[in-house]
Amino acid sequence: ILILAAFAAATYALTDADLIVHGLAVAAYGLAALLAIWLIHCLLSQKRISGAAITPNPLTDPQHQETSLAIASPPQTSDDAQADKTEPNKN
Repeated sequence: ILILAAFAAATYALTDADLIVHGLAVAAYGLAALLAIWLIHCLLSQKRISGAAITPNPLTDPQHQETSLAIASPPQTSDDAQADKTEPNKN
């Protein structure tokens, strides 16, 4: 679509070059305004993110370690079960 717009602008520039030059200047100001709005948005959202409440991590925060986390071993596969049967006891 941009290629078609550029071709149409180039074709129209053959008859009225000043209009195309003014259109490009307006587009440049539009891009500068978009960049300024984007920077302002980034700066204002940084303040909001830094002021947000952070939920405590129960693994690292000693105040929130009331509950113990259960650690389960992975389930045995059929290969593991066969290896357990074939290995002799080391006791």
